[in-house]
Amino acid sequence: MVDRRSSLPPQIHKFGGASLADGPAMARAVDIVRGHRDAPLVVVVSALAGVTDALLEIAARAVQGDAEFVRAGAAAARARHVAAVEALLAPGPRRDELLRLIDEAFAELEQIAAGLVIVRELTARTTDYLVARGERLSARLFAAALGEAGVGAVQFVDAPEVVKSDGTFGHASPDLARTDRAARKVLGPLLARGDIPVVPGFLAATPDGQVATLGRGGSDLTATLLGRALGARDVALWKDVPGLLTADPRVVPDARVVPQLHVREAAELAYYGAKVLYPRALIPLGQRNIAIRIRSFADPSSPGTEISRRRTLDAYPVKALSAVTGQALLTVEGNGMLGVPGIAPSTARGSRSRSSPRRRRSTPSASAFPNRRPSARARASSRSSRARSRGGRSTASRCAPGSRRSSSSGWGWRGRRGSRRGCSGRWRRPGSTSSPSPRDRPS
Repeated sequence: MVDRRSSLPPQIHKFGGASLADGPAMARAVDIVRGHRDAPLVVVVSALAGVTDALLEIAARAVQGDAEFVRAGAAAARARHVAAVEALLAPGPRRDELLRLIDEAFAELEQIAAGLVIVRELTARTTDYLVARGERLSARLFAAALGEAGVGAVQFVDAPEVVKSDGTFGHASPDLARTDRAARKVLGPLLARGDIPVVPGFLAATPDGQVATLGRGGSDLTATLLGRALGARDVALWKDVPGLLTADPRVVPDARVVPQLHVREAAELAYYGAKVLYPRALIPLGQRNIAIRIRSFADPSSPGTEISRRRTLDAYPVKALSAVTGQALLTVEGNGMLGVPGIAPSTARGSRSRSSPRRRRSTPSASAFPNRRPSARARASSRSSRARSRGGRSTASRCAPGSRRSSSSGWGWRGRRGSRRGCSGRWRRPGSTSSPSPRDRPS
């Protein structure tokens, strides 16, 4: 049977890890979904808060051979999921099935980690496979919670079935055309029946069908990808903040929520430090008339921030401030630099060498200035270096004016450049203007 609501554009609701910290938080997310049943819905979820970091730490410690930490970490992560299940689901078949899936997921995690303890090698492919269980279990749990609450028919849809990528493990880029086709094929019939698909965020399929991740924060990207494919009217990203703010509240305590931003303005803020929005989440929108709404999970009635192609607040062209910390500005100037190629890379090499202690002063190499003839001092230094590499002292250093070789008798050799053999000069006692007699001259 086709639901009458299927003629309306679908809505995409994405819940991040902070919105799914535990059973009570997940129950609040279920209430939010129930309040938006006036249109077709697709729900995208992240892993429970902190689970992805815990899984990455387990993998890293396994490579170091810390089997005890692996067992303790896996047990703690499993206990968190079991506690959420017990808080959301009544005893019965649905609860038993979910507990079985949790046991299988963490038993496999321990098996893979035991192998890492032995081989001491962790690839990006293995990392993606390990952390994927965080989003998959969260989506299974949320789908079961929706069914338990009687929201409607709910279907778990694994992300690799609908999101396709280029296959770069750890930071995959979505294949927009293939994702559009797959999402419409899989999710279209479910929405037409009035079902609610629940999709894990952060994950995608490689061209050969393996699982890859879209990078940290990639669940936002999953939501906008599905919004693009399904022609959604808007994508709601439920966060632990009231929206995009005019500045970082840690720096500006009285920062305010920006009610509306153009897509390009939001992209600038996201790229230059606004952590609320994953920068790549705006890529799938293109020229499509899809609005992204940053909504407050703690206050669902708040409108939050709308990101769309509308242009508003023309009287206030500066809407927000963003800053990138840990930066330095270096100005290099000089008359001899005009028209000389290689200045920029040589300066960069010099600045890198200064950042490390006990490095010698870095100067542009001769290869950076191929048309410039070395100076006399540089040629003398080059001859001195070649002489030292042969185990002796060069003429330039041995016979430089004012050089002196001391002896036990106090006499010294006052040398100067001279004959072809190297240098000439005479012995003098310090402070004396006369030359010594042959019998007084040191041997």
